[in-house]
Amino acid sequence: MASDSLPPDSKSPTLLTEGGPRPSVPRAGAALPPKGGPGGRPKLGLVLSGGGARGYAHIGAIRALRRYGLPIDLVVGTSMGAIVGAAFAAGHDLKRLEQVLAALNINRLLGLPHGPFQEAEAVFTRFIEEHLLRERDWRSPDSPYQEHVHKLCEFFRLFTKGQTFEKLKIPFAAVATDIDSGERVVIRRGRVCKAITVSAIVPHIFYPVEHEGRYLVDGGVVDNLPVDVAVELGADAVIAIDISSTELLGRLRGSIDILSQLGRIVVMELERVKLELARERLGPGRILVLRPPLRGIQWFDFAKIRQIARIGEEEIRKHLKEIRALVEQAIPA
Repeated sequence: MASDSLPPDSKSPTLLTEGGPRPSVPRAGAALPPKGGPGGRPKLGLVLSGGGARGYAHIGAIRALRRYGLPIDLVVGTSMGAIVGAAFAAGHDLKRLEQVLAALNINRLLGLPHGPFQEAEAVFTRFIEEHLLRERDWRSPDSPYQEHVHKLCEFFRLFTKGQTFEKLKIPFAAVATDIDSGERVVIRRGRVCKAITVSAIVPHIFYPVEHEGRYLVDGGVVDNLPVDVAVELGADAVIAIDISSTELLGRLRGSIDILSQLGRIVVMELERVKLELARERLGPGRILVLRPPLRGIQWFDFAKIRQIARIGEEEIRKHLKEIRALVEQAIPA
């Protein structure tokens, strides 16, 4: 498989995919600082995984990093990690954002299930529409599904202040998946709200979204903890916050549990392999992966924002010594 590496000093960043760079895409995103951060410290990348409402832990984690004066030079996010990462890169006050989100019924506003039975119902309803009622093709520009995507994008404008990548205060990249080719797509150009929309499109709830001629879904399908992207974009050291449900189920009661277990095994193994490759590239001690204790919190538990954010904040406090050691390392030769 061809490498999709992007040299940090490249004068023409591209839209990255697992099949290799696409050179037809022009320069994208905020200019990255030269290798090495200010004062001779490593350039620090923050990587935020997907995981639905569990991603509210990213809000608390970033607030804690800022409180302790820890620098962040670039941000890469998948799905919910892309949403929170974009808000931070756009200069949002995350405490204020938490207050606003806590006052909203996110499940109702975005048409998301608020429990496992509603999730199953949504999937079953879509199956009926597709195979019995023969609804219009979701790829059609006038499809009602694309109108829903437009509403999602308008909602996410709140997180990004309507900015383009070029205007962000901190370099940022969002990861998505091409549903037709299976390629990973790293987005660093255009409207940020559209990028985080396609990065967070849950495949079994929403249809894929068209973006620059490709149909994209949740980046967690192929790269839920995109440490490798942060390395490709020039990070000397990486803090990665993994909020995905990677615990294996204990007792498998039936076919649904078995399918869920298989999905978790695939995600865990893919993440392990990608982390090993990134560690080989950066060298020992340059990637710190934090996994906040979120057992029992489901991806649709958006009403628990304050509880989840506190867990993320506490995770940073517990590992503060390790994080500071990472930041204070000498830049590799």
